[in-house]
Amino acid sequence: MRYAFYISGEGDNPRPIVHLEWNNIDALYATGTILPIWIGSEEELIATGAKAVRDEVGVGTTYGEAKGKLYEIHDFCLGELTYPVLHIVCSPAPNFAPCQMLMGNAMFEGLTVGVKGPEREFYIGITDDGSAVRNVVVEEKDGQFKVSCQQAEE
Repeated sequence: MRYAFYISGEGDNPRPIVHLEWNNIDALYATGTILPIWIGSEEELIATGAKAVRDEVGVGTTYGEAKGKLYEIHDFCLGELTYPVLHIVCSPAPNFAPCQMLMGNAMFEGLTVGVKGPEREFYIGITDDGSAVRNVVVEEKDGQFKVSCQQAEE
């Protein structure tokens, strides 16, 4: 197994928040969400090159319902992981967490996610034969959204 992403939970904020080189943002792994959710300003999201693909969506989370526009981000990078296409709901909530993005569980489908050691280091692992290139895809059928994370060619 190789680690795609690794962060220590030490310090003032022991939650799994990481600073990403991708557009210089901070992101939190939020186990209570399926889809990624952009909680920063919509202007910040648009500045990353994201494009709106649907005006209004609602997604349930353990934190409540997030409503907003559905965007597509191209070439999102998280450590060794690359997402050529990443769907994300823009639902600004600046006081929720000290970050711009909540990384949803669908992003890590088929990967190993865990916390280890006394420092409670958060990691995402890729199996030796697994791809580090993935797509989070949202499909609508009969008014219901299906979210999946698919391996893509490296």
